[in-house]
Amino acid sequence: MPAPSDTQQAGLSASYKSPTDTKQFHYAIDTSGIATSETNNQLDKKSQTAYFGLLRASTKNLQDDINDFLTRKMDEDKKYTLDSSATKSKTKEELEEENYGEEVVDDDDTG
Repeated sequence: MPAPSDTQQAGLSASYKSPTDTKQFHYAIDTSGIATSETNNQLDKKSQTAYFGLLRASTKNLQDDINDFLTRKMDEDKKYTLDSSATKSKTKEELEEENYGEEVVDDDDTG
């Protein structure tokens, strides 16, 4: 496995895009403590294990952040949907009160 180069920092990235929102997620992986072979710039087994451990931890953190973000988005969407339906039903109730005791003619009746 080639070692992460000094000029290219190792990291994980993910992006979220919807019609109403975008979000970028990024986790840098600190590879400064991982030794490489001086002859072929390869990671030895111990360094590979350390690198994969860092990668796994960063993946878990990234996944947790994405899950938290998506949970908040779902809660916002649910709240918006509930607010919209409450407004619609309130409007319907208000119309019923206004028309109390009167005959209501539906507009879509084509008789």
